[in-house]
This record gives sequence, C-alpha cells and structure tokens, in this order.
Amino acid sequence: MKNNWSKNFANKYIKKYKKLGFSKDLALRVYTTHLLGRNKELVLHGGGNTSVKTTIKDIDGKKYSVLCVKGSGWDMADIEPEGLPAVKLEPLLGLKKKKYLSDEDMVSFQKKNLINIKSPNPSVETFLHAFLPFKFVDHTHADAIVNVTNRPGALKFCNKIFGDKVGIVPYVMPGFMLAKKVYEIYSKNPKLNCLILMNHGIFTFADSAKEAYDLMIKYVSQAERAVRKLKSKKIKQIKKFSTKFNAHEIAPIIRGLLSENKDQKFVVNYRLNKHLKYFINGKNVRTYSSKGTATPDHVIRVKPFPLVITPKKNSSIEEFKITAKKAFENYRKKYIHYFNVNKKKAKGKKVMLDTSPRVVLVQNVGMFSVGKDLGAAKIAGDLTETNAKVITSVEETSSYRFISERDLFDIEYWSLEQAKIKKAKKILEGNVVVITGSTGAIGSATYKLFKSYGAEIVLLDYDIKKIKDLQKKQFNRKTQERQQRILSRMLDSQTSLTQRGQKEERKSTSALSTKTFEGPSGLPADLGQRESIALRALNNAMNAGYAREYQAMIKHYFNSLSKKPDKEYFEK
Repeated sequence: MKNNWSKNFANKYIKKYKKLGFSKDLALRVYTTHLLGRNKELVLHGGGNTSVKTTIKDIDGKKYSVLCVKGSGWDMADIEPEGLPAVKLEPLLGLKKKKYLSDEDMVSFQKKNLINIKSPNPSVETFLHAFLPFKFVDHTHADAIVNVTNRPGALKFCNKIFGDKVGIVPYVMPGFMLAKKVYEIYSKNPKLNCLILMNHGIFTFADSAKEAYDLMIKYVSQAERAVRKLKSKKIKQIKKFSTKFNAHEIAPIIRGLLSENKDQKFVVNYRLNKHLKYFINGKNVRTYSSKGTATPDHVIRVKPFPLVITPKKNSSIEEFKITAKKAFENYRKKYIHYFNVNKKKAKGKKVMLDTSPRVVLVQNVGMFSVGKDLGAAKIAGDLTETNAKVITSVEETSSYRFISERDLFDIEYWSLEQAKIKKAKKILEGNVVVITGSTGAIGSATYKLFKSYGAEIVLLDYDIKKIKDLQKKQFNRKTQERQQRILSRMLDSQTSLTQRGQKEERKSTSALSTKTFEGPSGLPADLGQRESIALRALNNAMNAGYAREYQAMIKHYFNSLSKKPDKEYFEK
C-alpha cells in the first residue's frame, strides 16, 4: 500500500488551520485522517476513527488535557476539526479500573465531559483511544487486515505475519468492554505500536501523526503481501445464460417488491464490474455471501445477508416477476427467522427492523443496492463491493469465516450503531421525480423544492451542460441569462393579466361579491385570472386530486415563485 504522506501538504494544513484558530496538533490530525479516509481500501463511509491528545483552553480560560476523537458517524475523508469533539481526558482515564459500563452510561459520561456540549457525540471507541498512552491513535477497517482475520486459523496466521510489536485482540463488541480488553493486552506488552482486532480492523499509535500513519501503511502492506503469497484457486462460476430482459427493465420490479407497505419506499442503484460479476456468478454465492460482512459495522447498511435471484434461462420479464416475487418472500421469511432466533439471546427488548433486503444480487445481470435515498443506496453498493472483494479473496485461498450470527445481530440492533444512520424522514423520501425543462427558472426552482423534500430528481433538458451546472449549483453566465429571460417573459405575462383583471374589475364590481371558494384549502377558484399566472396554475394543481402532503409542497412551491416575498397567496 502506497504511503501518501507529504511534508509539503502537512505544512499547508498547519498554515490553513492556524489562520482558523486551530492548533498544529489538530491540523495534523485532520491531515492524516483525510489520508486514511480517502483510501477506500482502508475505510468507507463513516467507518474507522482517529484521535489526538492535546490541550484546549475552555471558555473560563482554564486549560484542559483533552482527547479530540472522531465524532460518531462522521466521514474521515472530509472531516474538519469540528468533527473531532474534545473530551476531557482525565475523567476518561479515571475509569480504567472500572469493571463494567453500560452503553447508556458510557455515552452519557462522554457527553458530560465534552468541552463544548454542542459538539457531535464522540466515537463509541473513545475510551479505547483514551486508554492507549499515545498522542495519535489511528483506526481503520483495512481490506487486507479483515482478509487475514476472517478465515480459519486466523490467529496463527496473524502471529506469522506480524512482529512482536503487534498485539492480537480477540473479537469483542465495540464499546467500553473492548477498551478494557485492549488496555489489558497493551499493559502486558508496552512495546506494542499496533493492535489487530480479529474480524474488525487495526489500530496503530505513536506520538507523532506521521509515525502513526506510517505504521498503518506498514502493517496493512505486510498483510497484503502475506495474502498474495497464498495459493489460490478460482471460484467456480455458473454458466452464462441469456434472458429476454435487461437491468433497466427489472429495476422497477425490484423497487416495487422492496416495499412492504405503502409508506415504505426505496431507491435502487445498479452496478456491475468484473469483481462483482465474479462474486455474483459464483456457484456457491448463496453460501459465501451469507457468511457475514467484511467488518461488523457494515451490517447496519447492508443487513446480514443479501438476496440472491437466479433468473431462468431465456426467461421473459413476466417470468422474472414471478421468480423475483418468490425470492423476496423467501428472503423475508429467512430474515424473520434470523430475528426471532437471535432476539431471545440478546440483551433488552428488540423491535424488528423492516425485512426488505439492502442488496439484491441477480445472477448474470448485476447488483442492485438499496437505500431510503440514492446516497444510502450508493453507500450500500460501495460496502457490498468491499465485502465481495474480501470474501472472494478469502474463498480463493481458504473459507470465509466471520463472527457468529448472534454477534452480528447484536451489532445490527445496537442502538449506538443505528443512531449513525437514523435521520428524520422527509415527505418525498424514496420517491423519484422527473423534471422536464429543468434548467429554466421554473425547472430549477422545482428541482430545489422537490430535492428539499427528499425526492430523487431526474433532470431533463436539451443541454446536458446546463443540467450539470444545476446539479453542481454552478450557474454560468449563459445559464443565468437564459433564466432571466424566461423570468422576464413570465413577469410580462403576469403584468398583462393583472392589467386585464383591473379592467374587468372596473367593468363589473359584482365579480368581487360573487367569489366561490372551491377545492382543497378553500382556494378561490376565480382568483387565478385576476391575480397572476401562478394562481391559475396553482388552482389547477390543487384540483388535480393530489394527497395532502403533495398539496403542501405545491403551495410552498407557488409561494416561492411570488415576486412579493412578504406575501403568501394562500393559507398554510
């Protein structure tokens, strides 16, 4: 693995953050965290964590020794100092000898000792970082590390690969008890500069940012070399067969089958490359894909196992519908069984999550990753690609072995992990909206509005460059001029209609006394012609039979088009 440390870039980070009022320690912490987070073979989408021990002056002017540790769920690839909340170090160290601490008490204690109470929640591995007596601590879920730990005889294999400065930690669920186990192992051998966590990942630590990062690259590279030396055999593949449909035709079918009820909608993301093709088309894919994920926290995004569908040879789209429906039914039965078996052994009451898969593997077609929005679907896809890469590599040289199903269940239903992905549901979450003429004034306003309500947007227009400008919010001069011309024409039409309305008012005053209030929200049906073009269009939209939630958005949208920002044309 390439070492990407640059003294020049390190100095640039120091200068940049000094101007913003941050210390050299935090600047270097951000720099090496970016180096780790931007390497997809080390960590993905909020996984892993880093820390630095330093001093910070509180609002009362008193200096405190603190642990600045990655906030839970923050992405290492683009983290800023604000994403490394400062926790008072002394109180954390005071719990070294404590035998047990519940998750609730752990979180509460960490929050209680934040320098800034508005900071994000510190990582669930905060105590582990605190207990290691080094300035910089790095933690990743490196592909090569989980490759050598997720197999039979992993302990012996790791002892052979790594030197005496590496400690091997058996699998323990993240949190306070893992911190205790790590401290126990380190205390027995203070010469350690690295810890390999079985079925989980790797920690490296040193008193400089560069050294901690260098150690990470060193030990991951050792694991990579060890795997390359193993004898391997290719995974047996199914025979290629033809079908009378393609991915675009079956995507809507899969999306429809994902919903268990009317309120539940998902977005799917399709992808296929040579690595995924190799994984999906394996004869035993149902077996090895159900053995677990590459690292425990992946389960909250992709569930413990994917759905595998094998279409019939030369099958039609109608035949696929039948095959897929049956496969979904069987998957849900399997997940319910998994839940019922493991909830009996779990601590506390568990409420079953939805039973829809997060990954659908269609043999000879590709992978459909699933999420409540496109971002979540893509994350599930990225994690599955990593899982596929690690699992196939191990299967070629041995047999993939992960933590027990019960341990995986504990992670999936762990409140501290679920908190990372829980967000307030938006009205149009899981819906897809197609906008034509999307780069015009109305189109761009429509895009922004529906996007704010959580919809996934398909933009259509004659100029692809303008669409890309809109997506990136980079409006060039031509785009701006075009939108202004459209807006001017709208305002001219509005003025014309308003003037006509005024003339009609002078001709007959009876019109005002005969208003009728029809349709949803009591919108005056006849105001559209006399007030503005927007009101006429609004009236038509409100009488189109949309549900209340859509009506609310339509109203909001037409209010945004008003040239009088202090006036709303209708009640909320």
